[in-house]
Amino acid sequence: MKKLWVAVATMVLIIGLVGCSTFGSGGGKPAPQLVLVTPEVALDKKATVDLQGLNFKPGQEVALLFIDVNGVTSDIGFALDPQPVADKAGSWATTWNCGRFVDRKLIKEGTYTIKAADVDYNVLAEATVNFMAKK
Repeated sequence: MKKLWVAVATMVLIIGLVGCSTFGSGGGKPAPQLVLVTPEVALDKKATVDLQGLNFKPGQEVALLFIDVNGVTSDIGFALDPQPVADKAGSWATTWNCGRFVDRKLIKEGTYTIKAADVDYNVLAEATVNFMAKK
């Protein structure tokens, strides 16, 4: 009988520890998301990519980073209109005028990564964009 009580007490302790360690983890705010409204872009000197952010902190300034096929990261803030800043709901939208990158052969056919970061360049979200030959 004593072994039964020890086993029950152990089970209650384990269940309690697991319950306490996960308590409150499900009700938090969703993680920031980067959405590419134009996930496929034709290679052109006038190419643009429309981007949106969701679940960012209200008022948060966002840096967008482009990673080329060689892994080189570029801050593309100079080519964004408007500059991304989250509104009261944590959303933002901008357009990247990427034709300059196409013109200079920094973008070729393929899949590239764009990352959204805070002003200290801590990555918050990322997405991919596909560049394809102009038809």
